[in-house]
Amino acid sequence: MAQLRASQATELASLQSALLANAASAAPLSPELQAQVQSLRSQVQAQEKVLLALQEGRLVLGAAHSDRLALVSRSIPGPVWLTGVTADATRFEVTGFTLEPAALNEWVNRLAFSPLMQGLRLATVKVQSARLAKATAEATETPAGREAWSFTLVSAQAPVPAVPEGGAP
Repeated sequence: MAQLRASQATELASLQSALLANAASAAPLSPELQAQVQSLRSQVQAQEKVLLALQEGRLVLGAAHSDRLALVSRSIPGPVWLTGVTADATRFEVTGFTLEPAALNEWVNRLAFSPLMQGLRLATVKVQSARLAKATAEATETPAGREAWSFTLVSAQAPVPAVPEGGAP
């Protein structure tokens, strides 16, 4: 055991001296090389920004805004009607009315779990009671004065944290 320890101690001392010798002989980068490295890092960051911008505009077959609108139109329950839809890459907002709030709950769950809504999280659901005006009731074939519920659904993508200058993504 003592012989093994002595052998390992000698090897450890040899390795430590080799490390010290390598550290002492390693000269810092010249200012020209440091400037070149910084220039290359800046170019890579600029190219990454361009790539991200190009990917945002990329059309993926079956996952375009029109596909999300088609999902909404195919899945609207009978007692629900829409008054507006706003959509972009990071936000999806639907407004309208319903005669049965329970139908709205099931519909919201179907939309939230659809693969087309991937990357968007259901951030806000606002439902409030609203009396239908006679003109609206006639246009939607509902009896005048019947209780309806207005709603707004907002699904937004979580913000992407900014990468500090010179930091790793």
